[in-house]
Amino acid sequence: MSYNAVKYQKPKARKHNQKCTATPDKIRYRDTKEAQQALSMFRARRKADLAKKGYSRFQHDNYYLCDGCNGYHLTKQRPGEGPRARTIDFDLAS
Repeated sequence: MSYNAVKYQKPKARKHNQKCTATPDKIRYRDTKEAQQALSMFRARRKADLAKKGYSRFQHDNYYLCDGCNGYHLTKQRPGEGPRARTIDFDLAS
């Protein structure tokens, strides 16, 4: 392929920018540091909204590792709650 042909090609999406197959509507963060930065930004915006308006639509409290994209997503559920919570049932009768 010539230099001019390569120059006009659309750049490929990087791995961390790709959409998640399990939850395509959520933003994907590539590591915990990036997820923590986004979480602290959302918490600051929530605090400002509560002081100014009395309500906020930013309710993210936690981040989790997604099995579908090996990235991190923000969630408003606390650890151990919701459909992704892993519970262990012990059979005490036996």
